[in-house]
Amino acid sequence: MDKLNVTQTQVPFSRPASPERNLAIGWVGLGNMGYLMARNFAKSRSNGLLVWNRTTSKAEDLQKEVGSNVVSIAKDLTEIVEKCDVIFTSLSEDTIVKSVYEKFAEVLKSKPTSSAKIFVETSTTFPTLAPQLDDLITALPHCHFVTSPLHFADKSGIDPSNVLTFVEEILPAPSMVGYANRMAHKNFDGTTGFSINGGIKDASHMRHLSSANDVPLPAIDVAYQHLLTARAIHQSARQAGTANFDVLDWSGMIAGVRVAAGLAHSTAPRYNPVQEKSD
Repeated sequence: MDKLNVTQTQVPFSRPASPERNLAIGWVGLGNMGYLMARNFAKSRSNGLLVWNRTTSKAEDLQKEVGSNVVSIAKDLTEIVEKCDVIFTSLSEDTIVKSVYEKFAEVLKSKPTSSAKIFVETSTTFPTLAPQLDDLITALPHCHFVTSPLHFADKSGIDPSNVLTFVEEILPAPSMVGYANRMAHKNFDGTTGFSINGGIKDASHMRHLSSANDVPLPAIDVAYQHLLTARAIHQSARQAGTANFDVLDWSGMIAGVRVAAGLAHSTAPRYNPVQEKSD
């Protein structure tokens, strides 16, 4: 696979007008994630939700759970795009996402809308698909596209502050926001946080207990390796006199992943593993 190279200027966006109240909302895709999102959304609405799913039984299950007065089932994608002002999509694969949006575009080309339509794509897609969908939809009159695919922030040319904003809004727990803030701003000073040695100690205890009790903890195994890698990088930087911090915070565990991705590890920007190897 070619190396991902998505620059910040390639990230799609369009600027729809501020939505009015009582918009007709449509939902396409009721998989494991889409069903729960659609259910919560439907429960918060007073004027209903029009849904479509390739397997009709999933739509019927949602209608039974929430109520037929809240959830209506569309007979096809054409009905969704013709009747709804805002359409959410949550689908399993990129090819399916693309085919659904191509159908949307086909319908709107044959029967152009005279009012604004907003398409909100919530599937986890490869970042390069988003610009294709944006071009497809925003080329149509009065149509706007909003996307939330999976990005690798720095590596994809996306400002890490956008990821921080996402964490603050979606995962507002103080510890999550605190460490996300450290990572976004490269604040890995362990003297004001939890040192990486403490993180390694805790992970070691967890691994020991998991071994003694035959309880696999693969996530802890991975975290432990990242912690060791980050500490080794930091120790090397300290020996070279280029470390930014005397004590590394355990959120600096991302250093190893960043180096593997060809990025500066941020605990000491002057450290260049590629240059060191060539020397």
